[in-house]
Amino acid sequence: MKYWFDIKNNNIEKANGGIGIVPWVYNDAYNYWRSIWEARERNKDIEEVIIPVREIHILPPKREPMKHLRKKFTFLEDDSNE
Repeated sequence: MKYWFDIKNNNIEKANGGIGIVPWVYNDAYNYWRSIWEARERNKDIEEVIIPVREIHILPPKREPMKHLRKKFTFLEDDSNE
């Protein structure tokens, strides 16, 4: 029941106070809890690995103002002799 309602997030109101769903979800629930138990058994003998924490502080880059490479174009500064 815990598997069906808590793990699979099914609605309790739809059960109408009964447990008729058990025969249909029993194998799935068994496999779920069995896999959790097997994972815990395999990991029981593994030493806890402590990874040292190293803090790195990166300063934000200083932004220089954009320099325009070209002169601004205007029609007022026309050098042509027309």
